[in-house]
Amino acid sequence: MFWIHGGGLMNGNGDVFDGSLLTMQGDVILVTINYRLGIFGFLALDHPAAMGNYGIWDQKLALQWVHDNIESFGGNPNSVTIFGESAGGWSVSFQSLIPSNKGLFQRVIAQSGVVTRAGVLSKQMIRDDFKDLSEKVNCPVDDMYQFTDCLRDKSVEMLLNETNFFTSMSNEVAKFNSAYQPAIDGELYMEHPLLLLEDSSSDVSIFFRSLDFMAGTTSNEGNLVPMTAHPGLQARYEFNVSESIPAKFVCQGMLNPYVDRNFNTDKEQLKESLCQFYTTELSEDAQSLLATHCYADLSFVFPTLKMLENHAAGKGTTYQYQFSRESSKPINIAGPPPKWFSGAGHAEELKYMFDISRLFKHLDLGLTDEEKTLSRNIIQYWTSFAKFGRPVAGEDSVQWKEFDLEDRSYIDLDVPTTMKKSMKQDMFKFLNEKFPPLTSEKHERDEL
Repeated sequence: MFWIHGGGLMNGNGDVFDGSLLTMQGDVILVTINYRLGIFGFLALDHPAAMGNYGIWDQKLALQWVHDNIESFGGNPNSVTIFGESAGGWSVSFQSLIPSNKGLFQRVIAQSGVVTRAGVLSKQMIRDDFKDLSEKVNCPVDDMYQFTDCLRDKSVEMLLNETNFFTSMSNEVAKFNSAYQPAIDGELYMEHPLLLLEDSSSDVSIFFRSLDFMAGTTSNEGNLVPMTAHPGLQARYEFNVSESIPAKFVCQGMLNPYVDRNFNTDKEQLKESLCQFYTTELSEDAQSLLATHCYADLSFVFPTLKMLENHAAGKGTTYQYQFSRESSKPINIAGPPPKWFSGAGHAEELKYMFDISRLFKHLDLGLTDEEKTLSRNIIQYWTSFAKFGRPVAGEDSVQWKEFDLEDRSYIDLDVPTTMKKSMKQDMFKFLNEKFPPLTSEKHERDEL
């Protein structure tokens, strides 16, 4: 099992994930890696001087190394499962859309992150982000080679300070993604991979559907919203996130910039429709919670459902989960949530799979007896899927039914664990109808 860590493609490292539980209980070999992050891993200029995707290339090279060498460590190069959470989930799903990876892995588990419309830099995004970067680093902009040479003369500390996610935050709008993420480079990706995925005859679609695929989310990934709504934004929209998130911020601070950055047609109509769907007059708490689900749906749940739907038409097995356990000792990766928040937040499943005490040194992450049973079952589900393409966890556990286009079955990992159908059906139907199709942005890589 090949683990890719998360961290928004901006931070993180592999060695803080102690996989002893996985390896001993699941009888698997675990590989964790590092890859270039932020500006060093994902600077893209839509020019041969910097095509981007260096972090994706690092992951790909590590996969090739495992394929070539894992047998020497007792592993089977023909039975490799790539899995990751958050940006690690993005990463494994991006790797599953590269046909030249055929033979390097056979199964994929994407936890709280898959390829999204917003997760691939368009040419316009690159132009906008380049303007912002050039102002910060004071490098010449009329020649891209001179620009990148100038960047190389800057200190690592300076580049990190000027480009990290938090210093890049705006006091006007919330950010759904950073400027440093995968791009259409003419080599790994000839155009937006989701566009190729929709063409069942494409090499991308054929490869993806040949793999076994598991994907899922937590019951409320939107605990990241309070972190994104930093003090400058709260002052701009006159609210205190610990008390409530108003509809004005949802519509003007979240949805409007999301539409402007990711869509080219019918923007105003789409903004109005999304605003109506994600606002309510029931109560301040209801509106605040809806704001978190707005973020969760657009960034995690809807893209995951779309990818599962696409995969279910292929040959590989397809499984969906939701992690819903609200622990008495949560990780709270985005800080302590407001009192109005409910649901299992982003990354909460990690402590049921790994010893992450090195990552969260200040927290007591102990499990109750019921949660220890849930942990054992999750590990059995994950590792049996890694071995055989089907998640099984013993006689007393819930039988995990495969996702198909009729029942859309998924397992709800909670105490107790249950099987359910058609997650967030109304939301999926609404967004599926309202979002216009992706448009082609092909790139032919220049010869250097």
